[in-house]
Amino acid sequence: MASHDYIDQKNAIFNPWQSNFIIVFDSYKATYDLPSGAAAEEIALKVKQTRYETAWGIVNTGQYTDADLVELNDARHEYESGAPENPLDTSLRIFIGRYLRKNKLVTKKQREELGITIADTIKSPVTDTNAKLSGIELNGNIKVYKHLIHQSEVKTPGKGSRAKGEGVLEIEVWICIVDDPKNLTPPDEKLYVYAGKVNAGIYTHTFIEDQVACRAWYRVRKIIKGKQKTFGPFSAPWSGVIA
Repeated sequence: MASHDYIDQKNAIFNPWQSNFIIVFDSYKATYDLPSGAAAEEIALKVKQTRYETAWGIVNTGQYTDADLVELNDARHEYESGAPENPLDTSLRIFIGRYLRKNKLVTKKQREELGITIADTIKSPVTDTNAKLSGIELNGNIKVYKHLIHQSEVKTPGKGSRAKGEGVLEIEVWICIVDDPKNLTPPDEKLYVYAGKVNAGIYTHTFIEDQVACRAWYRVRKIIKGKQKTFGPFSAPWSGVIA
């Protein structure tokens, strides 16, 4: 199954979207009959916005370090998703879910202006190219260990080819780095952050010195071609120690 999302994975698209959302929300919020706690939550959300925009401003120049990229991924995750299990936390998704998604005072036109017209619903991943997905669609493992580098091979189970597959736009890679290298329990799925995409069945990730002796966890999913973006299921995670 795959989720059709109103928030784009690419920062180049996400950045103007989030900026527009905050501006439009500010212009309409007085009409939404929001509870008293929403004002303080909006302030906290804008703090996360500032952190994200600062990180993206650096990476978007093209002159950045691995640490800058890690900061961008962390800032994006905190700003976009946060910790839904924590009632004291907020994020764009949490805020929209709490105050806008079911708020009858938010008109259809305003939803379009806010950029939240597409709900987080589950759709069957059938696309213009008739690509269909079911079960575990991908697996991966680390083939090459070098100093500060992991190179993973990603394939479809049962197939020798590393091709993406018919109807597949690209394959996303999500990573979570944990401090304890001996812990072989995969992290909670909410802790993974987007890290890049697979190229010809190979994904290479470069770490920083501070991450030596940590364990890096990976999982991947397909983005399916079509007029509406859909995603395949996440693969089973794999991991390796950073040396």
